[in-house]
Amino acid sequence: MNRFNFSSGYLGDLAFTDAETVPGWAKLYVSQAVSAGLIEGFPDNTLRPNQSVSRLELVTLIVRASKIAVDPKAMPTFSDADKIPSWAAPYVATAAKAGLIQGRDNNEFEPMATATRAESATMILSLLKHLKL
Repeated sequence: MNRFNFSSGYLGDLAFTDAETVPGWAKLYVSQAVSAGLIEGFPDNTLRPNQSVSRLELVTLIVRASKIAVDPKAMPTFSDADKIPSWAAPYVATAAKAGLIQGRDNNEFEPMATATRAESATMILSLLKHLKL
């Protein structure tokens, strides 16, 4: 169970088995993102903070942050939609429908590709525009 420490703003110990690899400066932000439901980590209870973020992971985070209702039956229309895991397909479809993401060449989403800085910035700016911030 997480608890809030008002002196530091830290929400408590991160429950990931690799929590010690999260840099000290990032622990507050990671803890807040977990508490807000933006990130969940991996099925093996790791966060993998030193791993690059995939396009799929970034889109999932962006959709969760947007508070857009996700239709669990929604399916993306990208030409490589068959490469998108079933749990993530509704997030990708929602992001595309809301105009938060675009495909790459040949209308491919490339879910497992590393999100570039430019793609990350574009998605964050699309999110801010959607939230009217």
